[in-house]
Amino acid sequence: GKARPWPYPVTSFYLDQLSIEELDGAAADDGQKCEANFYVGEWHLLKGDVASARKRFDQALASCPSNFIERRMTETEAKRLPG
Repeated sequence: GKARPWPYPVTSFYLDQLSIEELDGAAADDGQKCEANFYVGEWHLLKGDVASARKRFDQALASCPSNFIERRMTETEAKRLPG
């Protein structure tokens, strides 16, 4: 099938139609990688996996353009993490 444009892969990931690896592979530039890291971090958080969430949020903070809403959301979530 034809690849769907971004951010469709994020939705597919949340619907269990794509793996984390496939979502990462679909992210074509820094902005998309930033978004992938943030949304995978959120997914880990929903599952109670704080360590994996923290790792993803750290990656998002390292790569997110400063003007991205996901950067501000990541900063907020990272501060709220236990531990």
